[in-house]
Amino acid sequence: MIRGCLTLPLRLLALLVVAAGVFVAWTYRAELRRWIHSRTADPAPAAEGWADVGLVPELRARLRELERSRRDTIVLSAAEVASLVAGEVNARFPGVADSIQVRLGRDDIELGARVATEKVKLPLGPAIPLVRAHERVNARGRLTFRRAGLAEWQVEAVRLRGLPIPHSLVEGLIRQLSGTGAGGVAEIRLPGWIGGLRAGPGGLVVYGPNPPVR
Repeated sequence: MIRGCLTLPLRLLALLVVAAGVFVAWTYRAELRRWIHSRTADPAPAAEGWADVGLVPELRARLRELERSRRDTIVLSAAEVASLVAGEVNARFPGVADSIQVRLGRDDIELGARVATEKVKLPLGPAIPLVRAHERVNARGRLTFRRAGLAEWQVEAVRLRGLPIPHSLVEGLIRQLSGTGAGGVAEIRLPGWIGGLRAGPGGLVVYGPNPPVR
C-alpha cells in the first residue's frame, strides 16, 4: 500500500517533467533545430585550385579595378589565389617553388608547393640528409585580417612529404621565407586600400576601400 502511494506521485512528477520538456522543445523548436544542425551537419568542403601564372596580369587588373570602383568586394577562387601566390613567390624567390596549390576552408588556407630544398634551408636538423632535392610541402593555418595593409596567417601545421614538421621548427621556416614568424604567425603585407579579407569554401573575399559594416 505504501509502495503504491509513493509510485503515484513519482508518476505524476515524471509526467510533469515530460510535459515541461515538450513545452520547452516546442517553444524553442527553431533554436533547437539550429543547434541539432550545427552538431550533425557535415562541414563545408574546402575548395581546391592550382596556380596558373598566366592568370596573374588579369587578376592584378581586377584588384586595381576594385580599388577604383564603387564595388564592395570581389571573390577569388582557390585557383586564382594560388596563381597570385605563385606570382609573388616567383618574384621574391625565383626557382624556389612550383606546382602551387591552395585549399580554402572557413577562415582557413592550406598552401602546398613543390619546393627546391637546396634553395631553402629547411630546419630539420639531423634529418636533413634524408630530404630530396625537391619535396612536396604543405602548410595550413588560419587567415586573419588585422588592419589596413596587414593580414596574418597563423600556421598550425606543416607537412613535408606528408610527414608533420614539429611546431618548434616551423617558426624558423616561416621567418626565413617571410621575415617574421613569432608564434608561427606569418605577416602578409597588403595594399593599404584593401578593407578586409575572408576565406571560405566559396572563395577568398577581398573587400574594397569602403567595406560594408559587418
